[in-house]
Amino acid sequence: MYTINPLSKKNLLLHIHKISNIFPELTSTELVTLMLHSSGLKPPRMGELMSISKKTINSHIENIRVKFQLDNYEEVKQVFELRITLNSNPERYKSLFPEISDELYQCMILVCMGFTIEEIVNREKEKTAELIRKQIEDLKSTYAVDFLSDLRVFFMIRLKLDQAKHG
Repeated sequence: MYTINPLSKKNLLLHIHKISNIFPELTSTELVTLMLHSSGLKPPRMGELMSISKKTINSHIENIRVKFQLDNYEEVKQVFELRITLNSNPERYKSLFPEISDELYQCMILVCMGFTIEEIVNREKEKTAELIRKQIEDLKSTYAVDFLSDLRVFFMIRLKLDQAKHG
């Protein structure tokens, strides 16, 4: 009996339109790579599923990392999960962060979703790069973190704790 592998590139491409608008900076192949990588698959298995080499998979992951200006491949997974989670209604999580202003929360959402300072300025027309940098420093100071990746982890932990609390 012949079955279609649900993780094949061909099958995933059929469903990519559901999230392609969340990641407009990625090609369809990069988005398939991102989905598989963020699901925990290793490059050799991803290569088998996509019918490309492990080296090509690593190249795609590196391109994604560079596009998001991230420091490592683990951050790529964080950005994927947070952008999917926060895309539709980020304001519903504001109550998890009562210690910061609405403006800082908005900045944190965009940073956690992997947007660069330039992209945030383009989205938030009334804000300058200097203001965004200051807000990022305020967030890092408030939460005693040195890196944006730590801010993303902190955000994810609060989300998970809230999900556990509400079942």
